[in-house]
Amino acid sequence: MANSNADFQWAAPSDEVLAHHLQRMHQVTTQILGRRVYGLMKHWSTVCEQAAHSTAATEFAKRWVAIDKIVVSNTLSKVDFSANGSRLVRELTLRDIRHMVARNDGVTQIFGPTTAAEALRTGMVDP
Repeated sequence: MANSNADFQWAAPSDEVLAHHLQRMHQVTTQILGRRVYGLMKHWSTVCEQAAHSTAATEFAKRWVAIDKIVVSNTLSKVDFSANGSRLVRELTLRDIRHMVARNDGVTQIFGPTTAAEALRTGMVDP
């Protein structure tokens, strides 16, 4: 949803949408993200430092920063990481996903069409 400058503020979520996501994220402790999704979401790692955001946006940003993030990419480098709690993995197998979910005390979410594809095909993802 980004524009030609890789900015998605034209489609910034409303406070109502953010409230829905905050409720959904209540038990989430880990997110597995593809490179592009991480690129869009890392915006939230700096929202708390800016005064021009609503309370809902600030709360969403705090929650996103607190979640452990596993970023799947063979093109990013560790230098590309700006958010706390982020870890880079080069590839992700179903075995890796099962291991991550088993180690996680909370809910694990997976985002990105390529990243989630195999888990979706095998029925590992809850609707």
